[in-house]
Order: sequence, then C-alpha cells, then structure tokens
Amino acid sequence: MRDVADGSIRQLTKGEWNVREIQRIDEEQGYILFYANGYRASKGEDPYNKHLLRLDLKSLKVTDLTPYDGNHQVHPNRDWTAFVDNWSRPDKPYESVVRNTVDGKVLLKLQKQDISGTLETGYILPEVFHAKGRDGKTDIWGNIYRPMNLDPTKKYPVVEYIYSGPHDS
Repeated sequence: MRDVADGSIRQLTKGEWNVREIQRIDEEQGYILFYANGYRASKGEDPYNKHLLRLDLKSLKVTDLTPYDGNHQVHPNRDWTAFVDNWSRPDKPYESVVRNTVDGKVLLKLQKQDISGTLETGYILPEVFHAKGRDGKTDIWGNIYRPMNLDPTKKYPVVEYIYSGPHDS
C-alpha cells in the first residue's frame, strides 16, 4: 500500500501478502482498515483466507483484527468502533463475534453454527490440505471432499477441479 497524500510516494506496508481492498481511511485517528490475504501464511494458514487488518499511519504497525484461522467477512457499526466478524473454513463451522477496531479484541460472542445434525447424517467435513507444486517450492492449497458413505477398504475415483483464475488479488 502506498501513501501519496503530499505528492510523494512512500510504502506503507510490506511483506509476502496482498492488500485486497481498503475498507476505511481515518486520517483524524491516523489509521487505515483494509482486507488482505496471505498475511498469516507464514503461520501455516491458507494464504487465500481474507483478514481485516489495521495500519497505524504513524508507526506503520499492522494489526490483524481478525486473527482466527479462517476466511473473514466484516460488518461495521456506523462509526467503525466495532464490527461483526463472520468467519469460517471448509473444515470448521461458521462463527460470528463482535470485535473492536483498535486491536480486534472480542467484545461479544454471537453464534457458532451447530452442525451436529449434519454430521449425524454421515456428512464428512472437507479436509483442507496443501502440497508442493511441480517446482517443489510453491504451496498449492485445496480441499478434499469425501463421500458420506466412505469405506476406507474401497477404492474411489478422484475428481479434480482446478480453478486457476481470473483472480482479484
């Protein structure tokens, strides 16, 4: 992310991650809120997960306001002092919490999806995985979906579906 307010250009963020979308710029309070993906990849998290980050314009410190391992979608209150953080992963039920926009502290737990009835039917949650690509360096991320009536003693066909773009990051 770059700052061009005074006519010069200076780098505001750096790292092996992508700024996706600016949500709010508050020059008076001195911060920017933005979505990014790949921010927690070094911690082993899926780099496609979207997180809401806060950039302090004085120190250039970046804070992950949505630190749970998953893909996040936020819905702020009017003055952006708090927001609802809805997040999930293919292998985890949906959760919603209210967080503050200063440090991401959870102010209120709203709900956690109850999937017990679904699991009782025999549904198997997808397995998130990653493996090295042909170059031996690049991590390839994906999900494994198994049949509900999986018998580990049997062989099954593998259906491969690759989405290779176009991407928006």
